[in-house]
Amino acid sequence: MLYGQKIEAAALAERAGSLSQFGGVRLAALEDGAARGVRVLDFKTGSGLRFSVLVDRAMDISVLSHKGRAIGWQSPTGVRNPTLDDHEGEDGLGWTRSFSGFLCTCGLDHILGPEEVPAETYNYPRKSKVRHGLHGRIGATPTKLTGYGEEWQDDRCVLWAEGVVLQATVFGEVMHLHRRIEADLGGDDIRLTDRVINAGFTRTPHMMMYHINLGYPLIDNGARYVAPVRSVIWASHEEAGAGGAKGRISRMPAASLRVYRAGLGA
Repeated sequence: MLYGQKIEAAALAERAGSLSQFGGVRLAALEDGAARGVRVLDFKTGSGLRFSVLVDRAMDISVLSHKGRAIGWQSPTGVRNPTLDDHEGEDGLGWTRSFSGFLCTCGLDHILGPEEVPAETYNYPRKSKVRHGLHGRIGATPTKLTGYGEEWQDDRCVLWAEGVVLQATVFGEVMHLHRRIEADLGGDDIRLTDRVINAGFTRTPHMMMYHINLGYPLIDNGARYVAPVRSVIWASHEEAGAGGAKGRISRMPAASLRVYRAGLGA
């Protein structure tokens, strides 16, 4: 579906010399300020949905808009080259110096606040403790981009990008985040598929969180969040207390999300 009508691939080709006239995926690089050098994949579906994937920040989604209306929240830090990040700075709160955009991935072995935990999974006797900064390291890690582009599946055109993000240390965790992002030409949906692999030889802690940040005008006075959430479980590396869980967040039932505002529904 494109511009209100169903159109086949051949008919679409007859109407333009390039698919990029309607939509596609374009690789570019930011070249100014703290964002200098960050690779970006710009997605345009032709329905009015546009979003930017930060290749050098774990393939997180930064700018997101629909028909010119902003959806993804942007902080004063803006996009920041990960070489400027200090994960353990400011007593573990250095993450806030680069926190911005619609999707910020947290993990892969920690998603909580700054914390020091036993280094039981490290094969290094001199290391007895591990210091974690806020929300973990993965969000400031560049991606090995394995592919991107437009792919026709019969008369359905899929815009896609894939990459692998590596979180590793000597004597400790070796984890690979395989991420694929898709959107259909003419579509309004973003599909994100993640697979985390323990590529090391020992058991290792794994925690992951999708930090979704919505902004104005989608969120404003009168907005309501509607979701069939039956339970929320607090998580910590400490022993489980009342309503708590040790080192994990228990799986919750799938929940749909709807945000409403007068004159704007999504």
